[in-house]
Amino acid sequence: MPTRIALYRALAEAQYADKQDVITGVATDHTTTTVKDTAELLYSSGDANAYDYKYVYLEAIKQHARVTEAGYAGSTGILSLSGTVTDAPAVVTGTAANVSTTATTLTDTDESMTVDEWIGYTVYAGGQTLDVTSNTATVLTGTGGWSEGGSGPGAVVWTVGTRYVISGDPPRVLRQALGHVLRNMYEPSFFPLSLWVVPGDNNDFEGTLSDGFAALNSTLTQETTIVRNGAASAKVTALADDGYLLARVTSQSNTFGVSENKQYYTAASVYVKQGDDAELRVTNVQDASATIENATSDEPNWMDLIFSFTPPSGCEQIAIRLISTTNEDIVYWDDFQVWAPGRQVYSLPSWVTRPAQVIDVRAFPRGTTGPASDNDFRSNEARSEPLPWGF
Repeated sequence: MPTRIALYRALAEAQYADKQDVITGVATDHTTTTVKDTAELLYSSGDANAYDYKYVYLEAIKQHARVTEAGYAGSTGILSLSGTVTDAPAVVTGTAANVSTTATTLTDTDESMTVDEWIGYTVYAGGQTLDVTSNTATVLTGTGGWSEGGSGPGAVVWTVGTRYVISGDPPRVLRQALGHVLRNMYEPSFFPLSLWVVPGDNNDFEGTLSDGFAALNSTLTQETTIVRNGAASAKVTALADDGYLLARVTSQSNTFGVSENKQYYTAASVYVKQGDDAELRVTNVQDASATIENATSDEPNWMDLIFSFTPPSGCEQIAIRLISTTNEDIVYWDDFQVWAPGRQVYSLPSWVTRPAQVIDVRAFPRGTTGPASDNDFRSNEARSEPLPWGF
């Protein structure tokens, strides 16, 4: 989703497109009472009154001021401001000599900048921009990369300054309008319905993984490329045979309380690196972690591991393991859940605070049996089905 400041720019451009020539840009420099842009605002025949009393918001310093009457000097690209804003660091304008760029940096070995003085500012070079997140004496870095992508413009003349937005209304008005829209906008997302919502609302592995799962004999990292639903999954690399994740019910407990001789179900989606193996296992805490039931897969595509289990007599707690079977096996997990037949009340993630946020509750029919024939089923073979629900 775009950042709030990106939405602010877009709103200004839509609102004032037919009212003024320049709405957004990158300042070549600014002082306490002026803003200068020799790219967008430089226009020798510009009307001195074109921006009278407009508001100029300077992103790097998060301040604004109004343009004075007849405050536009098109021949120099300068707007004069009626208020006082914080001055920029000493202006830096580099020649093309000794300049090089990468996907996230601009280096100029002729410069001697103060470390991190340009954080929040923007490099303008060869018609491209790079929002600065850090700098050394000679290197400006922007982790988001260049506006046109790729490795940047190369050896070109460059400058660094603040992004600005010129608007006919106070910045506060635009921010309030954005806030009103954002507060009432919900991006549809799936969350696996479960008897236990692991800490951090992390049944879907979208949050901080260590909040909901403990890694035993394995390393746990968040994966954003191999994903079943949402934007992330859990990548588990075994450091020994049976390296696994242990699902947590609280930040201090890795065991789930159950009723003996009552039927439950558990499920998770799994993707296994070619040649490796995965297992979803439910164990009996009161019986030295003996296996109650399990499911396995070795498929290098998304499969659903689903099975029912019944805690035997004397079993009061279970543990659920998401296992990479052999040392160095790599397995990806998504959408972990537990449910019970006839259960009508389920916990919801903490970010659901109002009934209006719940669009629907749906079931995904189990697919055909997978190659392992061990409680593994093919994903996405049938459309979801609505379930009756209410609060």
